[in-house]
Amino acid sequence: MIRQANTLLANYSNDATDVNFNLLNQALPGIRDKITEQTELQAGIMCEYAACGTEAVRKAFLDTVLAKDSSEMRPLFDQLLSQITLGEGVDEKFKHRFLASVLQSSKFATGAGRVKELVGLLGERKVVIDKLTYGGPKAGLEDFDTDNPKSEKLNARDPSADAKLLKEAGGNLAEFVKAKRGTEAARVENPKKTEIRNVTVLMDSSQQLLPVYYGLTPQKQVQAYTSPMFTAVHHELGHVVNALKGKGGRKADKYTADDDDLLFLTDEEELENISLDRYSDKAFTDEIGLPERIAHHAFTGLDAATPQLNQDFMKQDLQRWDERTYKVDEKRLGLLRKIKSLVNQDWSPYTLNGVRPAGVTRIANALAALQTTRKGVLQQLNAVRQLALGSHGQLSVARSKTTSKFYEVVATMKFNTPEELAAAHDALAIAWSPMSPAKEAPKLSHWTPEEARRVEISSKDKSKLTEFPRSPAD
Repeated sequence: MIRQANTLLANYSNDATDVNFNLLNQALPGIRDKITEQTELQAGIMCEYAACGTEAVRKAFLDTVLAKDSSEMRPLFDQLLSQITLGEGVDEKFKHRFLASVLQSSKFATGAGRVKELVGLLGERKVVIDKLTYGGPKAGLEDFDTDNPKSEKLNARDPSADAKLLKEAGGNLAEFVKAKRGTEAARVENPKKTEIRNVTVLMDSSQQLLPVYYGLTPQKQVQAYTSPMFTAVHHELGHVVNALKGKGGRKADKYTADDDDLLFLTDEEELENISLDRYSDKAFTDEIGLPERIAHHAFTGLDAATPQLNQDFMKQDLQRWDERTYKVDEKRLGLLRKIKSLVNQDWSPYTLNGVRPAGVTRIANALAALQTTRKGVLQQLNAVRQLALGSHGQLSVARSKTTSKFYEVVATMKFNTPEELAAAHDALAIAWSPMSPAKEAPKLSHWTPEEARRVEISSKDKSKLTEFPRSPAD
């Protein structure tokens, strides 16, 4: 069911049309409800497990669920079960839902690792199961006001270092996170951690949640996706583990508007839990083959207050996270606009007969109306490349060097990765372009000032192709 939802979410991410959005909104509530039914069945089985006094039966059950010998995990799971208590007025089904999520996550190395950490840190503490009216699960310290200050790490965040790192990453949040993995200072534990008392887990009572995250694929494209609810419980238990280690995030260190786009990460605690910890959300999504969540704010979904997704918001989110990471969609559309700007200019100074070449005209016609979805832009780029390749392969003694070079550059451009897109933009604006961008809007805006400067220099000699220097020494 998660795969079915993710197929629909990927289709919309790649081709954000009304049709694909309607398919998404029609299917997701039903998928969510089927998952809820499965969750309730699993909770019922956990109720039977808790009541079972036959060790052989318990072992056989856990061996089956974990698909391996449960000798290592069974004592930990049973210890966790024995330390669970219920908040006032909370039905036991919330405990069993929680246990079902813990058991499901334990099938994976990342989930099992976090459970081992949690049980090892609990000591004699209780895990108090409580409930929320709606929304995702939450977890932390039961007496937040008293115990949370004892759980916060001692070393403060360095805002200037973060600002420097973000600048070095070119404003790319994903590159900032990667840099943090190699530069983050070790968390200094709070010596008062031993005074922390019980922990708590709050489970959703509405059963209406289907989380939708925004992440990056291996190709560095932004994609909406969902993940099993047990990964949300896994995430929350990460906060409990950090607190019990005395290395939780400091309340005073939250990112603010002064930190620019780092605000979307919320704070160091969420950054650690989502991206940096050895049992982070990233580690889990890597293990189960899902995109890497970009930031704490990269989240939407269905819940009791949001029965359907909003198409305008989803489009804005996909664009927002592309702009704040690798800008793959932005650069592909920008590449189309640059090519369109070139082919629609006056070619008479660059041809032998003063007429725009037929191949250039075919490309201009293909770009009469630019596509806007990822799928449409890619199709248009591929079509333009094929047209240029065809024209480049048809030799003509009357073809100018300028025209030949244009076909060559467009025919050989690649646009699947950020690196390929950067090379394609450079090839158009630096390796080739004797043509000055047209002065009328909006064409000029498609060129950076440096590109426009180089083009202007080259256009002073329109009788021949002028190669741009590739480095200041050339």
